[in-house]
Amino acid sequence: MGFSEQELLAKPFVEFVHPDDVQPTIDIMKPLTLGKPVVRFLNRYICKNGSYKWLEWTARFTTSKQAIYAVARDISDYNKAKEKLSKLELLYNNLGRQALIDSSDVDSEQNFISRVTGTLMIHIADSNYDVSSLAESLFMSRSTLQRKIKIESGMTAAVFIRDVRLAKAHDYIMKEMHRTFAETAYAVGFKHIGHFSKLYKKYVLKITNLDV
Repeated sequence: MGFSEQELLAKPFVEFVHPDDVQPTIDIMKPLTLGKPVVRFLNRYICKNGSYKWLEWTARFTTSKQAIYAVARDISDYNKAKEKLSKLELLYNNLGRQALIDSSDVDSEQNFISRVTGTLMIHIADSNYDVSSLAESLFMSRSTLQRKIKIESGMTAAVFIRDVRLAKAHDYIMKEMHRTFAETAYAVGFKHIGHFSKLYKKYVLKITNLDV
């Protein structure tokens, strides 16, 4: 965000919140201080350059220390991509789904896999984005999607989605995009760090063997 710790502590936190999000942010504080955890609360925070970032908050209040512990995740890029996809889907609906079905018949294998991968990348941080969600985004039935992915990649749809997430995680790690392993896991849609760690180690071993 560009502010130093001293700058952030120099004034009330709500002064950094987008004007449209101030009241919802204040409203969430009361149940939080009464002991109700906050999970995936969204608001926008101003950056030093005047732009805003979307943050997703998880927080809890500890009565013993009378303090709030909170962690925020920057989902600005995810929100922008999601908005772009929504606009594309609206356009596709206006053009008619039949046109999409007809065009899919002439897609090459490479174009189909690229389209699937591109759609997954838009939703990469969404841990709930699964085979059914992907099929809906591509205007296909779940069974058709599973069959095409199996034919053209040799993998089940679920494994294909998992490997796309792991490939993006590997890219993040190689570029040192996050401070912790957990941040990378969440950024590519994994909920459980232990599970992600095991899968990622196997993935790295697999691609290393391919390079030999």
